[in-house]
Amino acid sequence: MAVDFFNPFSGIQEAKRTPHARTLRTSLSQKIKDTYFIFAGNENHVGIYDYASLFIPRLLENVLPWRWAFAFYILRAIISGAATTLVLPIVLIVHAVSESIAWNYKRQAMELKGYDIGGDLENGKLQGLSCAEFLEKNNLDIEDIQVTVEELNPYLQKTFIHTSHQLRFWRHPQQEKKKEEITDFVIPLRRGTDTGLYSFFQLNVGRVVSTIEHCNHVQETDINNELLKRYTG
Repeated sequence: MAVDFFNPFSGIQEAKRTPHARTLRTSLSQKIKDTYFIFAGNENHVGIYDYASLFIPRLLENVLPWRWAFAFYILRAIISGAATTLVLPIVLIVHAVSESIAWNYKRQAMELKGYDIGGDLENGKLQGLSCAEFLEKNNLDIEDIQVTVEELNPYLQKTFIHTSHQLRFWRHPQQEKKKEEITDFVIPLRRGTDTGLYSFFQLNVGRVVSTIEHCNHVQETDINNELLKRYTG
C-alpha cells in the first residue's frame, strides 16, 4: 500500500487487504513508537502536529538553517511525546485486545514449516524448519524480515509436485540505504498449510501482502490474485 504523505495514519496501514495487520502483529513498544509518529510525522508522512500547527513548523524546518530549525524539531518532539503519553492508556487497551485476537494467528504463522535450501542435508534431505526456528536460529525478530513470492525452487519440485510457488525470506539490512539480504529459507505454498498461510497473510508477516499488492499495481499475475483471494478474502 502506497504511503499517503498527508495521512498521519498511513504508517500503520500497511496493506489494503489487511488494514489491521500491523496492529495485530507488532509489540507494545512498536505500537508506542507508531503512535508517536502519528503525532510527530516523519519523512514519509505528516503528523497530527503538522495539521494542528498549520504546517508552519514543518515549513520552517525545511527552509531555515539547521541551527535555527533544531528548535522546531525539539518542539515537535516534546509536544508529540506529551501527546503520546496522554493516549498511552488507549494504546495499552488496543494492545491487550489485539494480543487476545492475534495470539492464535501468530502461533499458526510461526509453526509454518519451511526449508533451508542452502543448509546441510539430513539423510540426503533438506532440513525442515518452522518460521519460529528460522528466526531464532538467525537471531531475527518478526519485524526484521521481508517476504516475497517466487517460483518454487527446482530442488523442491521433486517433493512438492503440485506446488508451483514459494515464499522467500529476506533479511532487512543492518545499515540504512542498503538492499534487503536474501536468505535460503523458503516456504512452499502447498494446500496442506492453508491455515498457517492464512494466519501468515492476515498478519502481513514480512509485508508479504503489501508486496503482492504493490506488484499487482504494476502488473497483475494469476498467482498473486489467487493468494490474495485465498488468504485475505
